[in-house]
Amino acid sequence: MINPINNFLDIDKQIKKILEIQGELPSNRVLNAISIRGQDLSKLIEGKIYESYDVSDLFIIFEKVFNPSSTDNVSMTEDDGSITNYLSFYVKVLIYGNNSNNVASKIKSRLLTSKVRNDLDFKGIHISSISNPESMTEFINNTLWIRTDLTLNISCRQIVSQVEEDYEMDTINNIEFKEI
Repeated sequence: MINPINNFLDIDKQIKKILEIQGELPSNRVLNAISIRGQDLSKLIEGKIYESYDVSDLFIIFEKVFNPSSTDNVSMTEDDGSITNYLSFYVKVLIYGNNSNNVASKIKSRLLTSKVRNDLDFKGIHISSISNPESMTEFINNTLWIRTDLTLNISCRQIVSQVEEDYEMDTINNIEFKEI
């Protein structure tokens, strides 16, 4: 059974870290899509100068999206009164650069190993499936980029404690309505 997670932001942090490690990229080359602002991506050179990425550069943009249509999204009340949520997400991984197809194949192969899967299960993320790499070209800022996509289907378990039931009912029962 996968360990529970406390916060859904932890999923983003763990996905970013695993993509850095398995893609053999520094942290500034793996970007969460929700953190990108503006149409131009830039890289920091020697802590002082920003320069646009070049097609010879390699970087990853990922986005975690809640999967509302999945039958895996289940909530249940446990014997101790806590609520366990099993939630399904998909992570869209976009890899840009001339070597993107090779890196996507490596990432997929490495994520399928029992060592990586067990590590992610321990951290509260279970990989249900990984798509085959899909390559295409994308025209961005007058530059033709090679892009390779992967989709990770993941499941997470979250434990939520109940609020005191009496507290809510007492508050509702004490509301007085007056005509104005």
